Amino acid sequence: MPDKVFCDPVHRHIVFDKDSDAILLDLIACPEVQRLRRIRQLGVSSYTFPGAEHSRFGHALGACHMMTQALDALARNQPELGLDDEVRLAARCAALLHDVGHGPFSHLTERICGFMHGRITTDVIQGASEVNAVLRGHASDLPGLVASLLSRGETTHPFLTDLLDSNLDVDRMDFLLRDAAYCGVSFGLYDYLRILHTLRIEDFVFDGQKHPIWLDKGKHSIEHFLYARFHMYWTVYYHKTTRGFESLFQKVLERAKELGKDAQCLPGIDRLLATTPDSETVLGTDDNLVLAQIALWRQSNDHILADLSRRFLSRSGFKPIGPVRLDPDRLGAVEDATTWLEGKGFAPAYYLLHNTRETTAYDYYRPEEETEELTSQTSITLMDNNGRRTEIAHALRGVAALSQEVNSNTFYYVPREEEAKLEQILAPLRA
Repeated sequence: MPDKVFCDPVHRHIVFDKDSDAILLDLIACPEVQRLRRIRQLGVSSYTFPGAEHSRFGHALGACHMMTQALDALARNQPELGLDDEVRLAARCAALLHDVGHGPFSHLTERICGFMHGRITTDVIQGASEVNAVLRGHASDLPGLVASLLSRGETTHPFLTDLLDSNLDVDRMDFLLRDAAYCGVSFGLYDYLRILHTLRIEDFVFDGQKHPIWLDKGKHSIEHFLYARFHMYWTVYYHKTTRGFESLFQKVLERAKELGKDAQCLPGIDRLLATTPDSETVLGTDDNLVLAQIALWRQSNDHILADLSRRFLSRSGFKPIGPVRLDPDRLGAVEDATTWLEGKGFAPAYYLLHNTRETTAYDYYRPEEETEELTSQTSITLMDNNGRRTEIAHALRGVAALSQEVNSNTFYYVPREEEAKLEQILAPLRA
């Protein structure tokens, strides 16, 4: 039977066999997966990078494709693992479905509406959904196995969970390449085929189970991956302009939640904002519905909601001031800025925003700081030709440097018409 081929700007062609991959094609056709076409991968990043209009759907296909390539590499290099077709299928299904629980604008609605997309994802897989029906139609235990792989539940193949969620997994490997391509930047690129070629599965002493390990000859490709991740976070994901629109978007929803019924929400949006959403509520919304709602809010009788909605849709966002230092002895400047805005008729809770981002490019496992978290999830372990194992941060100075420093910065965001005065008032906070 002919193949089903998805043309993709990252992988060129993502191929499914219409016979042996029929269940994956059925999953792709499910409304829960098709909804991902209407969820932007990078939230509001297109306000900063015009090309960043890509969806979670493309990423889901890419993650599934990378899982397939990882499994094929293991089959070639370690046939003794004996991965049967059902195990391979569960891992590929998990990679395809790992993001179905995302709310509108990806992570942004999670923060204000109080849900975790991972929980919604497992609910979809195990609940009353077409995804669940497709999985059960193939094997009654398949939904539970797929959900277990995604939630780090009991599994006989923990290394598959590591390939789905760890410091070096198929999710991160795809989204770095994909986001770099759509944002038009080059530093998110790295040699993922070399990384997969050097992937092996070995026993680990700490839990007596099999986990990923990487041949020493692949260390510089992995190092490149970690540097790519670092630069993507600080240049794309944490870009100061994007963070300003993220904060503005969240303030729009926050104001609507505060108004309650007076916000006059569309069906679906009302439930999303009213309580902690369940899977049915989240799946009933998407970026298009939220944008339609914000467009209606421009005519709200509440002048704050109307103004914030107008600013968001017209890309007339707040201006960044910073980076700043929030030292206790400098915070009088914030009080002065608050007083100034109040005098100008602005409610500071909605017009004096601050946004802090903090990350470590690679936080590796340290035996002297033992925690319950699996070493395979936090660490990338290398193995040389003699079987000696080394944590990559102990093998490469560059990775060690990345892992030793916590990078953080804070910006204030203010109405652009008051930028000049507030820049002057907040000057003592300048880092």
